[in-house]
Amino acid sequence: MNRYQRHIQLDDFGAESQKKLAATRILVIGAGGLGCPVLMQLAAMGVGCLGIVDGDQVELTNLHRQMLYNEKHIGLPKAEVAGEVIKSMNAEVKVEVFSVFIHEKNIFSIIEDFDIIVDGTDQIFTRYLINDACLAAKKPWVYGAVYQYEGQVSVFNVSAEENRNYRDLFPEPDKNLGAVSCNVAGVFGLVPNLIGLLMANEVVKWIVGSEGLLSGKLLHYHVKNNRQHIFNIQKNENNNVAPDKKTVENTDYIRLCRPDSLKRTNDWFKKLTENPNAVLVDVREKGEEPSLNNIPHKHIPMSVLEENQKSFDRFDEIIFVCLSGSRSLQAVLWAKNNLPEKSVYHVEGGVFEIIEYYQNV
Repeated sequence: MNRYQRHIQLDDFGAESQKKLAATRILVIGAGGLGCPVLMQLAAMGVGCLGIVDGDQVELTNLHRQMLYNEKHIGLPKAEVAGEVIKSMNAEVKVEVFSVFIHEKNIFSIIEDFDIIVDGTDQIFTRYLINDACLAAKKPWVYGAVYQYEGQVSVFNVSAEENRNYRDLFPEPDKNLGAVSCNVAGVFGLVPNLIGLLMANEVVKWIVGSEGLLSGKLLHYHVKNNRQHIFNIQKNENNNVAPDKKTVENTDYIRLCRPDSLKRTNDWFKKLTENPNAVLVDVREKGEEPSLNNIPHKHIPMSVLEENQKSFDRFDEIIFVCLSGSRSLQAVLWAKNNLPEKSVYHVEGGVFEIIEYYQNV
């Protein structure tokens, strides 16, 4: 206990709370901007076991905010690297690594042996999946989200008496894709680290039974003006979801969160099928879902378009695609400036439009 002496000295914490930390199994889904500070802080504080779920690899664009990683880790699996770093920080913490993306078919087998779940992801469909699976499995979970210079934190599904969940905030997915990931909107590097530490704080409060847990409350923080607000979450009458395991496993959460209306622009279908010198380019970052497996395309993320400019030399028509159409439109503007001799387009309906088209060909 000497390692945690400064904890034990606290009158309202002491050895008993430290023992509670050491007896708790915590699952962190997503080892990115939010997951990194959560994992680092909980490991340093001496929790018993940390589960790490992430199917992504470390990229250069991660390093300004994901401090578990360094340049030598680029291209390596995030979950495995995070696990090794955590072990080097505190050998007393047991680490379980899952180098996979969470989905409907594997979530229950992964979460079942953990006491509390932490959502460190930034995909809307994953949040609904985690929420519904935790409801079905009766697991509490800590929610965090960031957007540019601001973030929010809450704790859901704590008890039958305080049974607020994510759907009380957002009963149904935003069909206009109003909430976007850091890959689309960008994020100030300090924000996920601040929010991640607040999430870790909620985990510890839940473990030791401290007052002030953000159950039924939503904390919002803005780094530019240091304004912090805590809102009460009311039970939403439109939240009638009471999922069981079978319902969750048979729900396509990616499709559930897709846009209502898809627009077809510039007849790109015809261009791709009739012109051998046309190419479909996915400008999302590696690991973003849904994938375009088995659909002919090139994968060149927006962050590396400039350095891969020569990849477009042999094509005369380029069709860019992303999740919702926002990044693909940026890619069109880039191409018009850098590849003026090419005909460039984008798919306004995003990857769902591509997938639907090829399913019906």
